[in-house]
Amino acid sequence: MFDLLPVNSTSLFNDVDRFFNYFFEKRDNQFPEVNSWLDDEKNLNLKFILPGYTEKDINISFDGNYLLLESKIEKETTEKDEFRKSVSSFKTKYMIPSSKFNQEATEAKLKDGILLLKIPAKVEETKKIQIEFKE
Repeated sequence: MFDLLPVNSTSLFNDVDRFFNYFFEKRDNQFPEVNSWLDDEKNLNLKFILPGYTEKDINISFDGNYLLLESKIEKETTEKDEFRKSVSSFKTKYMIPSSKFNQEATEAKLKDGILLLKIPAKVEETKKIQIEFKE
C-alpha cells in the first residue's frame, strides 16, 4: 500500500489554541487605551480614552512609583417584571517614577470620554561647586 507520512497532530491543535487564546485571553492594559507623550520635557501627558465614564466613576491615585487608575460602574434597571444589573470595571497601573515627576501637582481633566492627566517633571536644581586651589 501507500506509505503514510507522519503528521504532527499536536501542531494543528497548538495553532488553534494560540488563535483562540489571542482573542479571548485577558491581557493587561487592554482597557483603557492610553497615549503618552512628553511636553518639552517638562510634563508627562497621559491621554486615556474612557467613553461613557464620568468624574464620579474614575479613581486616580498614586502608590509609590505607580499611578493607579480604576473604575467600577454598577447599573440597575427594572422594567415590568425584569430586573437587570450590569457591572463594568477596570483597574490598571502605570509606573511613574516619583524621583522624576511631581505626583502631588498632577492635573486631571475629563471631557467627552477623554481623560487627560498632566504630571509635571521635577525641577532639578544644579549645584555649583566651588573649587579651592591651594598653593
